[in-house]
Amino acid sequence: MEQQVGNTSFIKTLFNALNSILGIGMLSIPYAIACGGWLSLLFFLIISMGACYAGLLTQRCMQLNPTVKSFPDLGKQAYGNLGETIISAILCVDLYLVLTDFLILEGDNLYSLFPNMKIVLFGLSISGKTCFVIIIALVLLPTVWIEDLRLLAYISTLGVMSSLALLICVFCVAVFDDVGFHHKGEVISWRGFPMALSLYMFCFSANHVFPSLYNSMRSKHHFFKVLLMAFGIATFIYAAMGILGGIHSRELAFS
Repeated sequence: MEQQVGNTSFIKTLFNALNSILGIGMLSIPYAIACGGWLSLLFFLIISMGACYAGLLTQRCMQLNPTVKSFPDLGKQAYGNLGETIISAILCVDLYLVLTDFLILEGDNLYSLFPNMKIVLFGLSISGKTCFVIIIALVLLPTVWIEDLRLLAYISTLGVMSSLALLICVFCVAVFDDVGFHHKGEVISWRGFPMALSLYMFCFSANHVFPSLYNSMRSKHHFFKVLLMAFGIATFIYAAMGILGGIHSRELAFS
């Protein structure tokens, strides 16, 4: 049986993969280093390699059985209908919680920038964080109906560029705004080590989208290159952000 032919190029698949890995985790990396210490970066690299290897195993499974298009399909092949049901339920809960977390984070961040935001609609006053959560949900909702990952690649490119811009801004603030690099940090902090590990794992929690990226790719035999490049670039950006944020000051990282 032949595999379904995709239509997404290598570079577009790469940007989609990068955008799925990079994200809110960039803001938590300095805090994770402040919690766990500099030695925790070793486990950050181990988690990154583990997530990449899991993606490669997913690709191998889909190559061996072209009828497998998603993780529920893998669950069905391994454990029957029960496995398919359990994995489908886990994915639905995971996606729901991630989206809820994203809306709350965006609402909090925008509210801290615009605390006086208020909308009056049909006599109903909506203000504060609730207002921003609704706005973000309405802005992002149309992307749900985009099924062609070639189009989503342009949005992914914007997301990747935003992550790079954030990294550059942090570096420029340290170098040119007299903030400097002052904090040496702890080598290891066992008290905050579990928190650091959980934040590191959150940074690489995008594996559930890899089957969709694989199915959409035109040259599926190059997908392993996409994974290696995406995880390599994302790990570098995450580590650079964590190191820059961590050596500014411990108080800034915890803020």
